[in-house]
Amino acid sequence: MATIYEQTTWDASDGWNGHTVRAVIPASLLAVSGTTLTLKLAYKDTNWSFSKVYIGHVGVGDAYDFDGTQVQVLFSASAGGTVTAGGLTSDQITYSLDETKNIVVAIYLSGAATVPKHVSAGGENCYYISGDDAATTDATGYSSAAGQIQMVENILSVGGGGTYEVPTVTTTDTPNAPSINTAFPPSASTTDTANDPGYSIGLTPPSVTTTDTANDPTFAYAWTIPTVYTRDVANAPTATIPIRRKRVGVNW
Repeated sequence: MATIYEQTTWDASDGWNGHTVRAVIPASLLAVSGTTLTLKLAYKDTNWSFSKVYIGHVGVGDAYDFDGTQVQVLFSASAGGTVTAGGLTSDQITYSLDETKNIVVAIYLSGAATVPKHVSAGGENCYYISGDDAATTDATGYSSAAGQIQMVENILSVGGGGTYEVPTVTTTDTPNAPSINTAFPPSASTTDTANDPGYSIGLTPPSVTTTDTANDPTFAYAWTIPTVYTRDVANAPTATIPIRRKRVGVNW
C-alpha cells in the first residue's frame, strides 16, 4: 500500500447542501501511480452525507473537466453514504491513476450542509455548482473556491502502480512430498517429480516358486532317502567251511 495523496488538517465549511463540488489535485502533489485505489473522505466536527462520488483525470477543457475515463466510487457497494468520526473509506477502485496528470474528485452533496475544508498552499482547487453534475465529463458553469481542497482526505494505491507487485510464483513442488506408487505388489518404477532433482525408484517383486499349495506361500522342498550299502560283519551268519587234511603218505 502506498499513499498517492493525503491531507490531514481541516476546517469546517457551511452551505453545501444540493451542490456538486469538484476537488482538483495537481500532479505535483501525487506521490505515485496506481491501478487499484481507495479514497477516504474526511470528517470535521459533524457528520455529513453525500449521494455520488466520481474520480478521474482532468481533461483538456476547463480545469475541473474529466477526460472521459472517470469512474464511480462506491462505499460498501453503495453510491452514497454518511461520513462520521474517523472518516469514510471507499471500496477498492479499479482505475489507472497516472501521477503525472491532475485528477478530479467530484462529489454530489444531497444532504450535507457542513463539510471539511482545507485551505491549500500546495495548488489544490475546488469548484462547485448547484445540482447533481458529478458524472459529467465536459462540465461547465462552475464557480471557484480557489486555494481550497474539500472533503478528500487521502487517495491510496492498494495494488499495482508505483508501489510493488505481488510476485507470481511457479513451482512444480505440489505439495512437498514425492508421488508414490502404492500398488501392491509394486510392479513398475515411480518417479519423484515433487522434489527437484527427480529420481526413479524401481521395485521388482520377487519370483516365488512353490509346490506347497496348502500354505501360501511357503517354499518348495523335497526329501530324498539315500541308498545305504553296509556290510554287517559282526552279525554275519555262521558258515560251515569244509576242511581238507592231508597226511603224508596217507590217502583220505
